Amino acid sequence: MGFWSAIGGVLKAIGSVIFTPARVITWVAEKIFSLGDTPSYNSSTATVDETKKVNELLEKCIKGYSREAEEYDKLAQNIIKDNFRTIEGKLSEINNASDTPIIDNFVFESFKNNAKNINKSLDKIYSKQISNTFSLNNNKLLDILKLDKGNKKNDKLRDLAVNTVTKANNTLLCELSDFTKEQQNFISEKLSEYMTNRKNTLITSKNETEKILASLKKDDNERIQLKNYYKNLLDEINLLGKILNLGGK
Repeated sequence: MGFWSAIGGVLKAIGSVIFTPARVITWVAEKIFSLGDTPSYNSSTATVDETKKVNELLEKCIKGYSREAEEYDKLAQNIIKDNFRTIEGKLSEINNASDTPIIDNFVFESFKNNAKNINKSLDKIYSKQISNTFSLNNNKLLDILKLDKGNKKNDKLRDLAVNTVTKANNTLLCELSDFTKEQQNFISEKLSEYMTNRKNTLITSKNETEKILASLKKDDNERIQLKNYYKNLLDEINLLGKILNLGGK
């Protein structure tokens, strides 16, 4: 498996493992906690007692969703860590293909810092989305609460909850995907430049050395040593190509 194929496999896990509509609907459906059975609520005209009651029901919803949301948060963090470990491992694999490190230390440090920032921004993403959604600061929720009690109100509240989890999942996937693409473009450019330089060095050195050997009539042992040197250099280039899937299968 090539470098970016391996990363892609980790990213796909987010869609297939974290988010399955059936699973989300199951734990969302039973946790509206009578919010849909409340009378029409308008924040502009509601009394203090009415607002207090609605807030209590919203807190109950958030608490009811929190267990599943926390499980999603933990699973998301594990996938994020796996993604970063895979990239870092592949970078190390590339460096091991050459006697001289191809990927500079500053690239590793920059990657780690970026990974920390992404990890921080996505921390508790599901719990935060649920809390923000079931808040009287959310205009979409306020519009639903204005409806009279009944099935329509319950359905819209459930849809709101499902869409919230879907949005959190999409945010997670998009940010990880964008981060991976940025790393891909930077690293691929650096490695492509490195491989081109190595190939040019190989061709130039080989031609120059053959001229010298021909003029000086060096012995066979020295010819064999130089031939092995070029073979090792070519093997290194081919190995990098295989790691990156640039040279075919």
